[in-house]
Amino acid sequence: MMNKNVYEDLSSYIDLSQPQWDGMQELIKNYSWDGKQYYYPFTVNALPNCLIYNKTIFEDNDVTDPRELYDKGEWTWDTFKNCMQQFVDNVDGALGGVYGLLGTNIIITTGVPLIGAADGEIFCNLNTPEVERAATYLEELRREKLAVRGDGMWSNETAPLAKGQVGFLGVGQWKITDYCKLRNNTDEFGFVPYPRDPAADKYYYGSTNFGYMVPKGSKNVAGAAAFIDIMRQCNTDPELKAVVKESIMNDKKYSEEQYEFLTSFEEITKFDMVVDIYGGFSSEFTNLIDTIMINLAFEQGEEQQSWAQLRTEYEGMIEAEIAEYQN
Repeated sequence: MMNKNVYEDLSSYIDLSQPQWDGMQELIKNYSWDGKQYYYPFTVNALPNCLIYNKTIFEDNDVTDPRELYDKGEWTWDTFKNCMQQFVDNVDGALGGVYGLLGTNIIITTGVPLIGAADGEIFCNLNTPEVERAATYLEELRREKLAVRGDGMWSNETAPLAKGQVGFLGVGQWKITDYCKLRNNTDEFGFVPYPRDPAADKYYYGSTNFGYMVPKGSKNVAGAAAFIDIMRQCNTDPELKAVVKESIMNDKKYSEEQYEFLTSFEEITKFDMVVDIYGGFSSEFTNLIDTIMINLAFEQGEEQQSWAQLRTEYEGMIEAEIAEYQN
């Protein structure tokens, strides 16, 4: 909405040279528009979505632990696929390898977003080699019935993973706590980022952040900017962070190891992050991309389309939507 002139430019109100903004400068520049800065995210991490798995079932059925692979630098598209195949082969009653969020999260690991923005320009990578590579991989998972959808598997339902019907759930990190609260039953659950594209030059992660924008014509722009600055300090001050940790540990039931692993992704200077903005347009546009990604990775039977078919069918709609915002 920056191109509609409905928000205030905050460039002259927030000083990125202050200590609380260390490491955030490059990320914030990704949200500039026409040389101006309307948005300063004050909390950010490199794990917007993740893959959750039933660690107990994996151990009991000799399925390689994805966290161990990640820690050794061996968590890739190939080893992800191997883990899913081990799960399907070894676990009684297994229906598939993964359900939930998959498409754009796999694309991000190639190093490019499906829809991105830079220097005031919106761009689409629909026809790039990177997206083609990711689409081919997703089609393989679909054809081999490792990526599955069925009863209770259409979004972020807890049961299929908890019951050992499917090996992984791709979902927002907020879902981890639902499985932590099941720990008192019998099973332990783990989580990892989406796997690295073995053909990419490095490990690329997604990104999520939170902040505020100030409506155009606000009476106290300086006060609003000061509030944003203070909120950033709340994410960097050690005493305040300790208070937050205690509250989260009590409420969300993370183990110490889970909490430390999760919050490690807030040290964003350690990660190469890709920003995909496809969810920042209209709800119709977001639904359009979601439809393409769901079809690509999960649809079977008569509804199934190849990547070439999907690209041909939807490319014009995507370009038209982007052009409307760009103009």
